[in-house]
Amino acid sequence: AFAQERRAERAAAAMQDLVPRLVLVRRHGEQREIAAADLVVDDIAVLSAGDRIPADGVAVQAQALQVNTSLITGESVPVTVDVGAPLTGGTFVEQGEALMRITAVGTSTRLAGITELTRSVERPTIPLEGEMRRVVRVISIIAIASSTERAIAVSPALSWPMNRCLRSTVCHMSTSKLPFVA
Repeated sequence: AFAQERRAERAAAAMQDLVPRLVLVRRHGEQREIAAADLVVDDIAVLSAGDRIPADGVAVQAQALQVNTSLITGESVPVTVDVGAPLTGGTFVEQGEALMRITAVGTSTRLAGITELTRSVERPTIPLEGEMRRVVRVISIIAIASSTERAIAVSPALSWPMNRCLRSTVCHMSTSKLPFVA
C-alpha cells in the first residue's frame, strides 16, 4: 500500500510538471508573460509551436495549429485544431499558432482530473499477494513459538507456574488452526 501510494504521488507530481511555469497572455489589449498559476478563466493565451498548453480552453484563432494530444488520448499523430475546438492543458503545440480562451484552470482541468484519479485508485489485491501474506504470518508465528520454546528450555530458573504457562501458550499456538490467518 505504501509503495502504491508513493507511485501515485510521483505520478501526480509528474503531471504537475506538465503545466508550464510561465504563459504568454493577452490582457487588456497587451501581451505579457505571467505565471501559469495566475491564469484565470477567460484569459487569452498566446500559443506557438513548442509551447505546452497551460490549461483547458478553446481555440479562438488558429493558423495551421497541430497539437500532440498523446498525453491524454494515447494517439501518437498530432491533431489538427480549428477555431472553436477544445484544447487540453498539458498537451503540446507541435505546429502553428493560436489564441486560446481559457475555460478551466487548476483543479477544474482535465489534467487535474486525471491526476486525482491516479491518487485515488486502489490496486486490487491479487490472490498471490493474499497467499504471500498468509505464508508470512504462519512463518512469523512459527518463529515466535520456536524462540519462546527455546527460551523456556534454556531458562530453568523460571518458576514452575510461569514455565508451565509459557509451555501451554507455545503448545496452543503451534497446534491451533490459526483462526486469525486469512
